[in-house]
Amino acid sequence: RKHKIIERNPEVVKKAKAKHAKENDGRLICEVCNFDFLEAYGDRGQGFAEGHHKKPVSEMKAGDETKVEDIAIVCSNCHRMIHRKPIITVEELLEELEKRV
Repeated sequence: RKHKIIERNPEVVKKAKAKHAKENDGRLICEVCNFDFLEAYGDRGQGFAEGHHKKPVSEMKAGDETKVEDIAIVCSNCHRMIHRKPIITVEELLEELEKRV
């Protein structure tokens, strides 16, 4: 019996964070709620954010590769809300937030 394992590639998340920071004056800002760890926490928050796989790793097949464009940069709270059952997309969570503002 074959057992296939799909692993997360931390290098892709690292590259996605670098790209996001370059596009945002060196800051990692949540793509959902615009939380800025550097603004909130000063130097302690520099470079901190989470990378969310837009295509769940559980749905990937052997040979699938995650690209930088497949990673959303989000804060810890938004990441948890995305993964709360039923799992929703970054765009769906953004829509929910926009309804409340």
